Amino acid sequence: MSGIILDVLISVFCLYYGYRLRTNPPEFGSPKGIAAKRVRANPDAWEYGHKFASGYMLVCGGVCAVFTAVQYFVFKDGAPLYYTLTTGIMEFALIVMLIPAINIAVKRKFGDD
Repeated sequence: MSGIILDVLISVFCLYYGYRLRTNPPEFGSPKGIAAKRVRANPDAWEYGHKFASGYMLVCGGVCAVFTAVQYFVFKDGAPLYYTLTTGIMEFALIVMLIPAINIAVKRKFGDD
């Protein structure tokens, strides 16, 4: 049961902050912004990086929500261990890959430093 609670929290976190970045991005240079080297290079990279991050987080939150819903509604007696582990690893990987994905996206758009 605690695994589902954690999965729901991860989904809600990603969806909330993705929406928040999309609707109310932080000002350039703000400490509340994304701490990626390429994103902090200039205001255009800052805006693009936060727009990319918001879309990425919304997709991550949606994917995590789908896996959580399957885990809760399909496996009513408890999900098999392989499914729970796979879901947990996938959610962890999606969140950890946020900063490298942003750096790659900004590099492709704006080139090298």
